[in-house]
Amino acid sequence: MKRRLVLFSAQVYVLLKKEMLQFLRDKVLLFIVLFTFTANIVILGKAFTLEVKNVPTALYDMSKTHESRLLVEGFRASGRFRFVKEIDSLQEGDRLLSKGDISLIIAIPADFARNLRKGASAKVLLSTDGTDSNQALIALSYAASITGTFFTETLEERLSLLIPAMAKGLVPQIEEKIRVRYNANRIDERYLSLMEMCRAAFAICVILTAASIVREKEAGTAAQLYVTPISKTTLLIGKIVPVIAILMVALFIGTLFNIVFLDTPIRGSYPIFWALSIPFLLFSVAIGLLLADFSRTFQQVLLGAFLVLMPIMFISGSLVPIETMPKVLQQLTYFFPLRYYLNITTGVFFRGVGIGSFWADALIMTGLGLLAFSVSVWFFRKSLD
Repeated sequence: MKRRLVLFSAQVYVLLKKEMLQFLRDKVLLFIVLFTFTANIVILGKAFTLEVKNVPTALYDMSKTHESRLLVEGFRASGRFRFVKEIDSLQEGDRLLSKGDISLIIAIPADFARNLRKGASAKVLLSTDGTDSNQALIALSYAASITGTFFTETLEERLSLLIPAMAKGLVPQIEEKIRVRYNANRIDERYLSLMEMCRAAFAICVILTAASIVREKEAGTAAQLYVTPISKTTLLIGKIVPVIAILMVALFIGTLFNIVFLDTPIRGSYPIFWALSIPFLLFSVAIGLLLADFSRTFQQVLLGAFLVLMPIMFISGSLVPIETMPKVLQQLTYFFPLRYYLNITTGVFFRGVGIGSFWADALIMTGLGLLAFSVSVWFFRKSLD
């Protein structure tokens, strides 16, 4: 028994050493892993944002009065809008809008100030490019807030001239007291970089697992490996353990880059996050093994990975909120561990909660990971026979 254990350990050690050396010698894969968990995370965190700023705007001010200038100044001071041109007609604005030179037209009618002074309806036209509907809606909401504030302040000013002591009480007041939890400054880059790290771990684990097997087929060494005097279990361990080890190190490096360059907090227990990454990676390994079974070249692996990874990423909440999806897709997302892994990640990093708050996510994710891994191992062993 002791001799068999020593032999098994020696065989596993040799296979692990072989896989690690192959990975380190593969400059392309090594660069992809290092870049994805370092520069890619920082670039995405710094460059990509869900906030709308500097919306290219054209101004058509037919009023040219003190009131219209005050309104325009409110738009300028917000920092949300960048005035690129003052136009002389709506037709000119439509041409700029259709060419993509601007995204918003602010048109102030000639009777704007007169109606405002009389207490009549003073209108402002906002015309936006709805090609990117999300940006258009956010820009319009900013514009509506600015115009609403302007009209309220103007009404207070008019009333103060008539009834100074009562003006404040006559105008309905809405006092906003918004409390943002866990990310008080609403810094998008921290959240987006963490989501990118989770997506990268999923994608890279799938590709590395499949590549470690397919490159044996491409090099013509697969048949030699399969007839060596080692068990299928030993072969599987030699193929899977290095991939998981590489990804665990990559996750640690990605976390360091998040902390150092993006100031991402870790309010919970990082060891819990790190430990729960293993069942998630087992699910990723399972997909990689299945891709390797049906692929003969690395190019086929990449194409297959693209077909599998993108839909899972989209419906798991890493790119689009799950609540905005159709009901069918919302139900389908329960079958993919990435959904639960994202909840665990945000819980540990932002909310600072422990295992007691996401034990159900951890349990389901572990169950799905083990189930998928068992199925993929069964298929892989069948392919060896």
